Amino acid sequence: MRGPDPHRLEKLAESLAVAFYVLIFLAFVTAVLGSPGTGLLLLLLGSGAHVARVWFEDLGQGRGTDGPAPVRRSGQRPA
Repeated sequence: MRGPDPHRLEKLAESLAVAFYVLIFLAFVTAVLGSPGTGLLLLLLGSGAHVARVWFEDLGQGRGTDGPAPVRRSGQRPA
């Protein structure tokens, strides 16, 4: 099975970065203009866009499925 296309994931991550900044700006404006509930909703949507962007960047770099590298201490023999 083929993995995800890195170029396509990179483009998606870029668009989510723009969406993040737009949503955060709109959240600020709506909160200042007197609608804190809508501002909070937009803030949560913006944070979700940011989390999704980081996840897509990780997938694009091929680190999304691998676990962390094992730590080797100086006193241990190689396995």
